[in-house]
Amino acid sequence: MNIEKTRAVILTLLPYRETSSIVKLYSEKHGLIHGIAKGIRRNNKGAVPIERGHQIELVVYVKPNRDLHTLADIQIIDFYPSIRQNLQKSAIRDAAFELILRSVHQNEPHPEIFESLLLYQSALELPATKENTFSLLWKFHLGITDLLGFGIQYNTCVKCGRDILDSGGYLGIQQGGMFCKSCAATTGLNDTFLDKDTIRVLCDKEIFLNHIPYRELMRISRIITAYCRFHLDIKQDFKTMQFLAEMEQ
Repeated sequence: MNIEKTRAVILTLLPYRETSSIVKLYSEKHGLIHGIAKGIRRNNKGAVPIERGHQIELVVYVKPNRDLHTLADIQIIDFYPSIRQNLQKSAIRDAAFELILRSVHQNEPHPEIFESLLLYQSALELPATKENTFSLLWKFHLGITDLLGFGIQYNTCVKCGRDILDSGGYLGIQQGGMFCKSCAATTGLNDTFLDKDTIRVLCDKEIFLNHIPYRELMRISRIITAYCRFHLDIKQDFKTMQFLAEMEQ
């Protein structure tokens, strides 16, 4: 058994028996970990009220060839109050968590993914319009997909090499790249168009989006989620996408 202290972000939290919880977290040193936090739900002064989304420091008792480890000495580093108080931000945070849970394996460390999670939550914590909150989700999804080996060149057409920053283009989900309007017409792409402002945001050429209808934000989110699902071999639909769609109604 290895005993290590590490930082982590809580992805899910489920009650277990009377006083404990089953926790799925993404840690700095071990990647995705499933563990049991014993006594964490006791109603006393010593209990730490942890929740999904908290950044914590803890001790992990890593048991070789086991899927469930023991978690202890949990201390909260940041609880991101702005995200907790905003339903839309919480849903967009959870969409990122769902991607992590469905795309990475347990006990495989990816420190760069952990840092991406911290940066993502810190950015979500800041005041922002709904447009720019959604753009954080798009960039996180595509950033994780890039880290796992399926990055996109956003500003040029993969077929003819034409620059599309000023005109927009179509995301070829199976082809793994962007297509200009002319090449998209010959490739059969017709419903994955990303306008120039969206592409500039994804390229970090532009910071802010404004006055975009919620339905369009969801359309772009579905396109990007479909790209991630295809290349990361995720079979099921994302539940968080359905929840975000219902918030429009």
